[in-house]
Amino acid sequence: MGRQVEHAVCQPALPGLLTNFSVSSQRIKRMHEIRGLVESGQIELLPTKERMNMQAELAKLEFALGGVADMDRVPDAVFITDLKSEEIALNEASRLRLPVIALVDTNCDPGHIDHVVPGNDDAIRSCELVISTIGSAVEQGAGAWAVIEEKRRAEEQARREKEEAERKKREEEERARREQIEKEQAEEKARKREEQQKAEAAAKEQAAKPHPQAVPDNPHPQAVPDNPHPQAVPDNPHPQAIQEDAPHPQAVPDNPHPQAVAPDPEPAEEPAQTEETPAEEPAADENTEEKG
Repeated sequence: MGRQVEHAVCQPALPGLLTNFSVSSQRIKRMHEIRGLVESGQIELLPTKERMNMQAELAKLEFALGGVADMDRVPDAVFITDLKSEEIALNEASRLRLPVIALVDTNCDPGHIDHVVPGNDDAIRSCELVISTIGSAVEQGAGAWAVIEEKRRAEEQARREKEEAERKKREEEERARREQIEKEQAEEKARKREEQQKAEAAAKEQAAKPHPQAVPDNPHPQAVPDNPHPQAVPDNPHPQAIQEDAPHPQAVPDNPHPQAVAPDPEPAEEPAQTEETPAEEPAADENTEEKG
């Protein structure tokens, strides 16, 4: 039975064993410390009074917590054989809402029991039979649970490994993406630097070439003043020259006694207007006269 049931209390449980498990775990730790001193023989090196007090403390802890010395957490279920003497354990289990399996005699109230096992709780053989049967069931269930738990742990491990692989893959992709971005940025910087260098070289070449003298625009042309007083220009600046070129007109004698002008006769009908002789005919006559 000890192999099947790991944690057992053979006397009335201490108050707070379940509901105040933090304090109970400290007392269990203290019990293991004294056990270590006893097993190593160091307790014999202590003064007599201190050694005796420590031995008495160990006996008290062994009596109350010896059956639960390896219990490191609150159990998942509680089995009770005597409901009359284990009211504290029943109340604490009910307060923590732990499933309770109990051997119920005719003088017990099964109202707060989750799983009732009818039987005589006073007979040793009856209690041994029920406890061994429940222990075997617990062992089988623990084995099945261990298989399920192992499977669950394997699945959990596989899930974690898968998540880790996906995380590493994402990190690699992110790293590759950052490297690509950095590469593109470096290429862009190099291209801009090259363009800048080319522009600077072109500017230096342009500066080295001789520049023709620039004809500045005359934004302020010289103002031509209006001539409010223009110089009087004579109409005939060279009258003598004009007189030399002009012919000398004959002097017209004054005619104090003009001849009488006969009255014009009545004009006869003029013949049809003929074409005027060209102006060159008198010139021809002059030529004939010169020949004669």
